[in-house]
Amino acid sequence: EFAAFDRVPPGPGQIEVAVSASSINFADVLVTFGLYQTADGKQPQLGTDFAGVVTAVGPDVTDHQVGDHVGGMSPNGCWSTFVTCDARMAVKLPEGLTDAQAAAVTTASATAWYGLQDLARIKAGDKVLIHSATGGVGQAAIAIARAAGAEIYATAGSEKRRNLLRDMGIEHVYDSRSVEFAEQIRRDTDGYGVDIVLNSVVGAAQRAGIKLLAVGGRFVEIGKRDIYGDTKLGL
Repeated sequence: EFAAFDRVPPGPGQIEVAVSASSINFADVLVTFGLYQTADGKQPQLGTDFAGVVTAVGPDVTDHQVGDHVGGMSPNGCWSTFVTCDARMAVKLPEGLTDAQAAAVTTASATAWYGLQDLARIKAGDKVLIHSATGGVGQAAIAIARAAGAEIYATAGSEKRRNLLRDMGIEHVYDSRSVEFAEQIRRDTDGYGVDIVLNSVVGAAQRAGIKLLAVGGRFVEIGKRDIYGDTKLGL
């Protein structure tokens, strides 16, 4: 149900955006079914990604001005006419990218970038295991890993999806629904393993990924179930 609401003037460090496009994120599906897990138990408003035009800027905001064409994300609900968000969570859109395209990639791309670049410090030559690689985050992670010059090892849950990865030119493709991927990767890397795991699988598969790390390896967890379930890992 859509309802009228008062526009929220942007405060310090915030901007207001007239929304022209907002996608349906997997998180929105979880929120709808009451399955989205958060640390404080509060459910975010529907719609995390947006594209549109800046209509107002708050004090101290210098990176944006009224009229800028931007894309970004916000927990304040982007399925709306206007959204007020943290100015740092919006970027100017490049020419040639439609609003619908921009609104469809924001959260997935930001998750992959933060995980691989900011946390894992990916570099050329790294061996990177990307689980569920045909999903939004997985596809963004593949692009980032390729741009960095890393060697990609990818999993997917069905043969159709694994064939999609092969069609993308990825040589090392495995089944994400079997822990056999770990031994297969060890074989394919002559026992080395991988330098980075971008993980979204749980249980035995998660533990297999940790054991697959080479010396100095980085394990980046992007799943929620084990984190909020306070799952213990034997390190």
